[in-house]
Amino acid sequence: GKSIGLWNYIEREGKCHGCFGSSQNEDASFHFDGSGYSVVEKSLPATVTQIIMLFNTFSPNGLLLYLGSYGIRDFLSIELFHGRVKVT
Repeated sequence: GKSIGLWNYIEREGKCHGCFGSSQNEDASFHFDGSGYSVVEKSLPATVTQIIMLFNTFSPNGLLLYLGSYGIRDFLSIELFHGRVKVT
């Protein structure tokens, strides 16, 4: 199949507003248009980290989030696999 960005869908049902701004400072939030990714070089606080994801897609498979460090085997992966969210 052909890869498409998450914002390139044709139809929607219900509320679906793209958000390209945030009231949080730049270092605390990320926004994507479906055509890129971010590499963050700093560590997140070890005590509490909150990740909120809202998305719409017609693609049943895709990587939503990957957290890992070079040389360390621990990682977090959130992906769509056959239309279901899979956390590894």
